[in-house]
Amino acid sequence: GLVGSEMCIRDRSDTLYYDIGQGPLVYESPFRLEHGEWEIKYWAVDEAGRRDQTRSRMISVHLGEPQIKMEIYPPFPEGDLDFYTTEPEIRFQTDPGNTGWFFLNGKGPMEYITPFNLEDGRWRIDFHASHPSGAVSSTRTEYVLVDTTPPMLEFEFEPPLDEGWTDEPIKLT
Repeated sequence: GLVGSEMCIRDRSDTLYYDIGQGPLVYESPFRLEHGEWEIKYWAVDEAGRRDQTRSRMISVHLGEPQIKMEIYPPFPEGDLDFYTTEPEIRFQTDPGNTGWFFLNGKGPMEYITPFNLEDGRWRIDFHASHPSGAVSSTRTEYVLVDTTPPMLEFEFEPPLDEGWTDEPIKLT
């Protein structure tokens, strides 16, 4: 966040004023702006009472950690042992103005743009958010298991069956 900003005047005998929405104040030292959007108006007055033009500047102050949340659809695994049996859709929710970043099994960072699906595999998803002010959230980690391929059993009879019948002992291979 913005801790303070020093305003300078050309002549030490000039008085510098500013207004952050609470009426004019004489600038004496750096001041702190809290979280939010601020319009700072400022001007100088010299010894003779002549006033400089009023200037203004918009400042956005972001204090604190940006927020990010991972959502997965369907919300709960359908299979045993926490496996998804369909490709789950991954979404990240951030506060407006923040950017979501993620790593898939250590590959990244990738900027989150749109929801995506995970293919079969064991996935480690690391994610965090950043704000234009430079603030970055702590990294969070989720694990997702996906197995969409059902088991398939194939076997052959030795000797081969004749329309499902045999008169000999069989061996499955």
